[in-house]
Amino acid sequence: MKRKAKIAVLLLLITVFIPPVNPSIFWNATRNYEFSIFNWEVGSLVGLVGENISFWEEKPDYSDYSGAEASRIVITYLDISQKEIALIRIGSEQELSEVQRAELSDLQYKRKELEDEAKYILRYQVQAVLQEEGIFNPFDGTEFFFPPINFEFEYLPRVLVISERGAFKEVKKIFLSPDITLEEIEQIESAVDKLGFSSLVVPIGGLSTYPTLISPGNNYRWIITTIAHEWVHTYMFFKPLGRAKHTSERQPMEETTANIVGKEIANSVWAEYYEPYMRDEAKSTAYSTVSGPVYSAPKFDFNSAMRQIRKNTEILLAQGKIDEAEAYMREQRDWLEENGYRIRKLNQAYFVFHGYYADSPAHSGANGGVGSKLLELRSLSVSLKEFLLSVSAMENAQDLDSALQELKNK
Repeated sequence: MKRKAKIAVLLLLITVFIPPVNPSIFWNATRNYEFSIFNWEVGSLVGLVGENISFWEEKPDYSDYSGAEASRIVITYLDISQKEIALIRIGSEQELSEVQRAELSDLQYKRKELEDEAKYILRYQVQAVLQEEGIFNPFDGTEFFFPPINFEFEYLPRVLVISERGAFKEVKKIFLSPDITLEEIEQIESAVDKLGFSSLVVPIGGLSTYPTLISPGNNYRWIITTIAHEWVHTYMFFKPLGRAKHTSERQPMEETTANIVGKEIANSVWAEYYEPYMRDEAKSTAYSTVSGPVYSAPKFDFNSAMRQIRKNTEILLAQGKIDEAEAYMREQRDWLEENGYRIRKLNQAYFVFHGYYADSPAHSGANGGVGSKLLELRSLSVSLKEFLLSVSAMENAQDLDSALQELKNK
């Protein structure tokens, strides 16, 4: 199905099947900026069906996904994506020169030319490493790989995280347009805060729709980690943890597990498919660290500092000292920046969001120490497969405690 035809069908389906709006108390703050996951999913399914029934659209004919040439195609694609995004960011702040506009157009053309090949290569490589680990599907006794790894490189929506003020407890998450400006972000946050909540708009690197969405333009390890991370979410959909009722522990358990698995798979993919060929090309921008602090003060332990800030804030909130806790977090945000770690806004919503990804040393103590427990469980598991099978069969933190104690007693 040609692209224009897909778009036409997509618009028709959106018009017919778009669900009714269900306004919340945050509607006035976000209504002009919300991103519809439902509409994207409909369009994605149309495209997926179109690809499978369009016999005249051939998939990239690339037989050797494991050799040096395949790896260099991916690296070239990622280099081009980074350069393209850098120019787009410049263009969002100032008008691009004629030379820059021509360069951007050229980069976009080259990226589109390579994108399908790069995606197929990455799918093959991630799947191959998962299978090497004995991870095939959520069901026992078969080596049929499922669900298929399927992702798209897209500019992702941002997420408005809303927390209670008196505790690190999520109230709601709302997806917002990917091209929202900082001024609009601050207006939304201000409007939500005036309703008596703590809010923060954050960027995300992946989204577990199907196909999953991956933000382009980041470094290689981050990209491959996110591809594997999002696949774990599709795997979990068929397991008890993925189907468990929403509790304060379930999401941190699933997100942290996806992070642990994603990082291990990325390290193996790097070692198997890239490191042998790229020793002389290590300065490729695709390997550079894109995110994180621009400067790290000597001997400053960010993780230790953040753990202490979280602990102190939780104590103040437990005592009902909300204003004092918020003043303390603002002071600590400034102190962190003085030491080289710039955080735009440090508040309850910040800790709620980052507490979901609790394999980080800075947040491993969040949500009852779920991150620390999962990391310990992984260290005691004989394989990544055993770890994933164990966690995916759980439904809550009590199950995690039981599994951990069982392994300790062996």
